[in-house]
Amino acid sequence: MNTNEETSAGLVGPLSHWRETPANTNLPRKRRFSWQAFFYIVFNTIGIFLYLRFASQIWAPPEEKGLYGGPGDPIIWVVFAFPFLFFASIVNVIILVWTFVRGILYRKWLAVFVVVGAISCWFAAFEYDNSRQFDGSWLQDN
Repeated sequence: MNTNEETSAGLVGPLSHWRETPANTNLPRKRRFSWQAFFYIVFNTIGIFLYLRFASQIWAPPEEKGLYGGPGDPIIWVVFAFPFLFFASIVNVIILVWTFVRGILYRKWLAVFVVVGAISCWFAAFEYDNSRQFDGSWLQDN
């Protein structure tokens, strides 16, 4: 094969062996419902709900918000709430890398924005959980 020949993908020379992707073809794209995105969003919604449900076991009542919590509060959080946060974080980081690579190859940036949005919701849930726990902010040294 002559290295100066143009292939059907529009690539010339040594790049001609690359596979065709939607990013390097002129085919019209179809928009369709993605079951993967649906299950991903459902997975994160259920995960955030369960995380906040189990983390709420150690939230301070409004009248005691600025006081210190009990000695078992961190243990309760690690045993019940942390596994949801940890598992979802690992899954979301793997899916973020995978969708970012697909976003570059196939120009599917909507999927990247969905994953970044889901990760942002996890950050918001974590910050909300931190704001509801005992923190000792009302106690002063005499």
